[in-house]
Amino acid sequence: MSNSINISPKLQEEIDSLEFNSSSLLFVDAENQPVTNTEFFVLEDAKKLSATAVYFRKFENRPSTPQILVFDFTTKNVSDEKLGEIHKNIWNSNLVSLAYIFTKTNVLILNTSKQPKEKEGVLYPVYLNEDVNTQLSIGASISKKIKEKYKAKYFDTGIFWELEENKKQFDSNESVYNKLLEMLIYIRNEFIKNSNLSEEIVNKLLLQSILVKYIEERIEEDKERKIELENYFKKNFGCKNFSEALEQGKALEVFENFNSEEKFNGNIFEWTEEDKQKIEGKKLPQLAGFIYGDTEKYGQKVLWKLYSFKYLPIELISRIYDELFGNRTEGVVYTPPHLVHFLVDECMPLDSDTPSTDFKVIDPSCGSGIFLVSAFKRLVQWRRITNPNEKPNEKVLRKLILENIYGTDIDEGACQLAVFSLSLAICDMLSPTEIWLKLKFDDLRKNNILKIDFFEYLKTNAEETFDLVIGNPPFNRGNKSVRWLENNRKKQKQVPIPQNQIALYFLEYSMELLKKGGLQCLIMPSGTTLYSSSTTQKYRNYFFERYNVAQIFDLTALARNKVLWQKADVATVVTFVEKTKPTDESILHITVRRTSGNNLKRYFELDEYDMHQVPKNVALEDNFVWKCNLMGGGRTYYVIKRLLEGGTLEDYLEEKREKHGWQYGEGYILGHKEGTILTEEQKEKYKKANYITDKPTLPTTSLTENGIIKENIYIQEEEYFNAPRSKNKNIYHTPHLLIKANSGKTTGKFSIALQKEGYLTFRDKITGIYAPKEDVSDLETIYETFTKLQTKTFQFFLYCHSGQVLVGKNTALLKEDIMNLPYHNELELYPIEKIIAEDVLKYWVDFLTSGENSVLAKPIKDKDFDKIIDSYADVFCEILNSVYKKNAKSFYYSALHKGKEYVGVAFKYGSKTSTKKILNLSEKDIEELIQNNYSDNVQYNRIIRIYKDNTIYLIKPNQLRYWVRSIAVRDADTTFAEIVYQRNSKNNYAK
Repeated sequence: MSNSINISPKLQEEIDSLEFNSSSLLFVDAENQPVTNTEFFVLEDAKKLSATAVYFRKFENRPSTPQILVFDFTTKNVSDEKLGEIHKNIWNSNLVSLAYIFTKTNVLILNTSKQPKEKEGVLYPVYLNEDVNTQLSIGASISKKIKEKYKAKYFDTGIFWELEENKKQFDSNESVYNKLLEMLIYIRNEFIKNSNLSEEIVNKLLLQSILVKYIEERIEEDKERKIELENYFKKNFGCKNFSEALEQGKALEVFENFNSEEKFNGNIFEWTEEDKQKIEGKKLPQLAGFIYGDTEKYGQKVLWKLYSFKYLPIELISRIYDELFGNRTEGVVYTPPHLVHFLVDECMPLDSDTPSTDFKVIDPSCGSGIFLVSAFKRLVQWRRITNPNEKPNEKVLRKLILENIYGTDIDEGACQLAVFSLSLAICDMLSPTEIWLKLKFDDLRKNNILKIDFFEYLKTNAEETFDLVIGNPPFNRGNKSVRWLENNRKKQKQVPIPQNQIALYFLEYSMELLKKGGLQCLIMPSGTTLYSSSTTQKYRNYFFERYNVAQIFDLTALARNKVLWQKADVATVVTFVEKTKPTDESILHITVRRTSGNNLKRYFELDEYDMHQVPKNVALEDNFVWKCNLMGGGRTYYVIKRLLEGGTLEDYLEEKREKHGWQYGEGYILGHKEGTILTEEQKEKYKKANYITDKPTLPTTSLTENGIIKENIYIQEEEYFNAPRSKNKNIYHTPHLLIKANSGKTTGKFSIALQKEGYLTFRDKITGIYAPKEDVSDLETIYETFTKLQTKTFQFFLYCHSGQVLVGKNTALLKEDIMNLPYHNELELYPIEKIIAEDVLKYWVDFLTSGENSVLAKPIKDKDFDKIIDSYADVFCEILNSVYKKNAKSFYYSALHKGKEYVGVAFKYGSKTSTKKILNLSEKDIEELIQNNYSDNVQYNRIIRIYKDNTIYLIKPNQLRYWVRSIAVRDADTTFAEIVYQRNSKNNYAK
């Protein structure tokens, strides 16, 4: 390995034995090593942690991500206490989950996703597998064991995090964020209980006390400033530090002094006269114990000494305050930091060709300001890139915020938190001297962070001045603040907002603030934005035809088990919209999967099967394309489209209604609980229905996959109904077919029954289809089609077409889902279509609902390995040979590499021998193929395709999701495209 830095021979030897790629292992103090801007700033953070190097995972079109911190102790001793301090600092930084410590005799692997252990006041590291005996002594035989389990190439593709033996070792619940939040909640609740202070006062005390603690801790990094700080407390308050000030009842004095023009100004530490009276002179020893971690004196549950402001990312602190003190408005769910970082990276890329600090950002529902803090930090990084010899001082930083960072929120507390977070962000970038002697806070609540309803703000500030609108608006239906907009839309006959969802008002009206060519990036509810009914399609088309939607980042699969959101299972998407006329370019739809890598909550693990290009005309015409992508993508969309071409069940029923007197529709809506005594006013609103009252009625739950439970039928005694469905009252007559709005997820059956005699009423979750007696055979055909002929086809269709089923927690069908089912004479699936449908039913539904616990996310079982790979190979070759088979030449499965981490297969083009012969590719063969055919960047892709000497090599992780037959179809389609591209590039292939 060639480096621009001298390292010890022992470190070099062990780095080589672990196969660290030289382009990915970047040294903190190396000179002239090629680094991207992203890597530069990560190395800067690593240097603060005293790391020797960082091992990155590199991507083709995305920023590199740090995987491992490397520490060199091969020429000096290191104590357990020192390792504990290293572990604590990395854990606080939230930078990586692993650290490799190279010592004179050992390679120690720290699991820094977990908090360090504490024993008798001393911190100790947590080793991978939590067993120090597993740490491996350096030596010929042992090095081989290290190399096998922890070699660097497992991190090059991210496969390390997906290996079964590693999945349970790393848990985002052990993160510094979760542990600090747990501690803060505990101390706040204890403080409220024991202090006789209101929750509002306690929150404010905690907020301001932690800011003082932060300033103290930062200033104490400098010995000279530390002495000045001690003298300051002694002179002004007669105590040695803030802890003593709290104990002595002098907290308010400290806050007022810090808020003065002589100190920090900016009203960060402001208190109203009323609130001053509540804390003036009040001794707060418990708060002092919390801030300074004195367990003996105050019985702290968790030591504050576990945490260090020097390393804690400001975004984490901001996010924590969201959870503790933030807006409690209905529909507000706070954004996890790794999602914020991803979105800011997408909107304000560090490796941009022309970064600019003249870039105005607004978050229209800013909460604690986590997006604004991240955007501000990016502006500072951009400035440093364009002015590499200048370190921004406090005046420059303040100016960047005042001129570029804006936010609105309806909640007063949220605005205070945003100002607080931005103030911390400034401190984080300054030296102790600058903080103590020069820093003055601006009162950002005057112009930058405004307590105002965003839609009121629009009335007076609808100027096209911003480059980026970014944020996470609340999700709720109907709101007084948008009533005037709703009325305006009706007057102007504009397309209505689906379900009056307030997030969609943010989506549309925040575009008014953007400059021409500006970008909007908002987190939206999946259902009303992308997946739901025809109303959603109508509104989406209206919006897509006005602006250029460039990308949709789909987080729907992460909606279960709080994989993404801390306190809710919310199905969301992120829209990236440019304020320009729509272009002809496709929309990139990225379907993020629930995998072990994504559950770590550091960054998003994506591969090419998550990427779907949706042409603009398809986005406008076919509502179901998004759901098809969610269910695996590839040819799924074309199968669903083909099934629809012959017409739907509703088309068929409409024709029968017009020509033969059929009726169909949902059953009645009662509108109140049975047995309720209605008021006269209610009776006037409701309707009588003698065709329901005193008639037999079927409880919805009594229509099952096995038919009607007849003993549960009872006489409906109610007289008044909210919706008796009088226009379709014949649906209660027989012969009729009853279908319930559920999909029989576990069995593949529908809850359906055919009644030829009698009379039976039912409620709105059941759809009834009535036909005259002479047409009963047609009803029988529908029944047979649902129960025997096309059950699996219908089931597949519903999963890939319904905007309701499997989006979020939804499993039930709507009436329109049943009416949209294809119904014609061409329902039989073609062979390739059957492969797609069978994989959706067998695998993709489970992958969407169970994620990392699904069979698709597991390695291929040994007993099934040959069958799975053979089936994959058969489909892959069959599709390619439909075009390329010529005379005696065709593609055939020629070689295999079966590895624990990945699988490699080869397909040769030529004359296949009569005897099937599979040759084994060695690991060395695979590595040589990659090294000889791929650049440094490309080799970090999870899916590798190599075209060489009339042979196609595919190398992919050993997880079932990469080797099912529907993926073979996608791979074959991709291969077609790449072969054509290579031919056009004059690289003739497969002649």
